[in-house]
This record gives sequence, structure tokens and C-alpha cells, in this order.
Amino acid sequence: MAPAEAREDATAGGVDWRAVTFEGNRRLQEEEFRALSFRDKLKVVEQLSMVAEHFARRRTARAPGAGSRPPSPPAPAPRAAGGFDRG
Repeated sequence: MAPAEAREDATAGGVDWRAVTFEGNRRLQEEEFRALSFRDKLKVVEQLSMVAEHFARRRTARAPGAGSRPPSPPAPAPRAAGGFDRG
């Protein structure tokens, strides 16, 4: 059975049940990649390289601490037994 036919058999109600696990999804991605021509595989690899370069540039361009949340205020001091502040 061809991968396309197997995919149609596994999609009941619009859900491909073979792809609901990490392993199943990975297997389907590998099947789709293997079905591509060499030229298409090369395009995919080049696109992934561009995405990786983009995120590497973002990481190095960002100043340390930029984009992170401001520090949270210090926690209140513990109260004395009985619930009343002393002092």
C-alpha cells in the first residue's frame, strides 16, 4: 500500500491517528521527506538553515536580560506566631 493510500485509511473523521504520538508523527515526517525529490529535499534543508540562522542572530543580537520580565518584588517578611507583626 502506498503512503498516500495508507494515510487515507488512517484518517477517520479527519484525524490521522498515526500522528498522535511523537513516534508516529516523526515516522510520517520521515516518510514525507523520503518521498521528496533530491531538489525538493535540498530546498527544505536550505530553508531550515535559514530558520536556524535567523534564531541564532536573534539570540546574539538580544542584550542580556532584554525581553525578560522585570524582577519580582521581594517576598514579604515572615510574620510572628499568632499572625501579628511585632516591630
